[in-house]
Amino acid sequence: MINPTSATYLGIPGVAIFVVVLLAALGCFCYIIYCRYLLLALGKWEPLRLDHLVQRVWGTIYYAFLQRKMFKEPIAGIMHALIFWGFLAVALNTTHMVIRGFVEGFSFLPGFLETPYNHFKDAFEILVIVGILIAFYKRGIQKPERLTYSWEAWLILIFIFILMVTDFAVSGVEAANGKEGLGFMGVLMGQAFAGLDIGTLKAIHYPSWWLHVIVLFAFLNVLPLSKHFHIITSIPNVFFRTLEPTGTIKPLNLEDESATTFGVSKVEEFTWKAIFDAYTCTECGRCQDQCPAHATSKPLSPRNLVIDIRDNAYQRVPLFRKQVPGNGGNGGSGEGAEQPKEQPKLSPLVVEGKEYPPASGGHTEHNGTIISETFWSCVNCGACQEACPVFIEHIPKILDVRRYLVLMESKFPEECITTFKNIETNYNPWGLSYETRDAWAEGLDIKRVKEGEPPKLLFWVGCAGSFDERQKKVTIANAKLLKAAGVDFAILGNEEKCNGDPVRRIGNEYLFQTLCKENIETLKKYGVTKILTQCPHCYHTLKNEYPQFGGNFEVFHHTQFLSGLLREGKLTLTKVTKMRVTYHDSCFLGRHNKVFSEPREILKNIRGVEMVEMGRRREKGFCCGAGGGRMWMDEKIGTRVNRNRTAEALALNPDTIATACPFCLTMLDDGVKDANAEEKVKVLDLAELLVRSL
Repeated sequence: MINPTSATYLGIPGVAIFVVVLLAALGCFCYIIYCRYLLLALGKWEPLRLDHLVQRVWGTIYYAFLQRKMFKEPIAGIMHALIFWGFLAVALNTTHMVIRGFVEGFSFLPGFLETPYNHFKDAFEILVIVGILIAFYKRGIQKPERLTYSWEAWLILIFIFILMVTDFAVSGVEAANGKEGLGFMGVLMGQAFAGLDIGTLKAIHYPSWWLHVIVLFAFLNVLPLSKHFHIITSIPNVFFRTLEPTGTIKPLNLEDESATTFGVSKVEEFTWKAIFDAYTCTECGRCQDQCPAHATSKPLSPRNLVIDIRDNAYQRVPLFRKQVPGNGGNGGSGEGAEQPKEQPKLSPLVVEGKEYPPASGGHTEHNGTIISETFWSCVNCGACQEACPVFIEHIPKILDVRRYLVLMESKFPEECITTFKNIETNYNPWGLSYETRDAWAEGLDIKRVKEGEPPKLLFWVGCAGSFDERQKKVTIANAKLLKAAGVDFAILGNEEKCNGDPVRRIGNEYLFQTLCKENIETLKKYGVTKILTQCPHCYHTLKNEYPQFGGNFEVFHHTQFLSGLLREGKLTLTKVTKMRVTYHDSCFLGRHNKVFSEPREILKNIRGVEMVEMGRRREKGFCCGAGGGRMWMDEKIGTRVNRNRTAEALALNPDTIATACPFCLTMLDDGVKDANAEEKVKVLDLAELLVRSL
């Protein structure tokens, strides 16, 4: 049987050449991976995420191996899945081909499985070629804006194509030479080669086998040097994904006396997991496609943000030098790292600035440097993380930089100065007297909490519900609905303070923790266990972030609670309200906390409502533009996010745009006014729609 590296064919020199090539390729690969490890070691230590192992393993199977997120875009999903699954199917055969360089006819499989596997392998190799052709079409003809274009992508696709074709050629020669148990493509190729003399068969087999092996080794070493590193890192990155609601922020230890800085100003101040995220970016641009800031010409592309972090990180550990700069800064370990005699010049991670080329997505001319306005453009909507097929966590990186800019350099949009001062002095962003926080409840017979009498349900009104004139109507509607259903509830009155979401999202962790701890102390003093909110930001913060500081409560959003009352028959709707309604998903209620069904159930219960859905809804809902503290910042760059979203709603010709968030209500109401449509279209909270139907 023909084997180009066997001693009978090439002699000992041929085998020796193969050994040299193999060791050189593996040695180079190990060195590159070692350098990548050194870079992870520079980052702050974060414990491995090994909790909920069953959930993590199942998620890895579902999202990484079954490619479920990829199929949100059918064509691209099919392309990627065919190539990925094909690689898994062919991996065993590739291993066989390498080992057969030493042991002729080697196989891990028992004889009875050889033929079935070869048929299976051949089928997937054909599917891989189909996937590659789709990729060629998308990159060469369609050219979607969200993709990055470089020689690397073409090289990798060509490498994969060569691996598939050379395997067919090798199998064909073996079939023509009488080998049995091959797959159907090997048999077909063997028939094509039938009648060729042994010299010609060797002339096909020899270069095909060597080309396959050399391309394989080249492919292996190109991976960690390019965006295709994700082929290695994506599966562990999916396993180590956050299992918390995506908008949840990890606290800073502000009492750490050894800390000299808070937040992130250098890439080595990120955690190792954040750097591993950067390794894993596929540059597919799905995050960019869904980003409201990018869609409205702000200097933020989530894709470019991660690429810049990665490029900046790569400067810290040069691949072909035996030295690494520094020892990890304020957070990195850098243990065992040889100290350089001369520090290389490193690009800063963040530079001040708002001027940028419109299509740059926040890039500057610096390698891996990001302008500060990129970080302030984010609305924390989570659309990027929802779209990412490999679970990269964009929001924590953005907020870590904001924390540094606010806490260490006092650099933030000037409008935030007033917001911080108002919350510090009167515990609300408007700066209105905290003593008037419960003025909305005058004459409504609303109970206040009392010591020694824990409330069955605390109605957390929130700053908007207490002070914003428009949102007070929603507060009153909710109170009337609770009373109509016979719910025993109470409010904190002027003892309620801002939950801290606005300042935490802007980056003022110190002020947030102060408010958080004071609120928790008040809630525990009154024995509160169950809380109802009407603001998704209050809901998210009380439910998911207060437990970080010992505030463990059962928290409901009013859409959840009201839909429950409807199901239980405690609210009876008798009036018929003829209207055409479209519902806008709040990011912090919907995407971050997966509350999609309850708001729609409320609308279905209102007699006479015709519900029409926007194209961007549920997980793909488009932000109103107020999240991430943007409610308190001027929107001076590009078009306004709320106008983009309002235009989508108005295109459905609704009578009413329904919301379940005070920020969304304000932003969409402004959008309707900007479109001169306030006479035709009203923006109402679901509670207001319900109370009209009692």
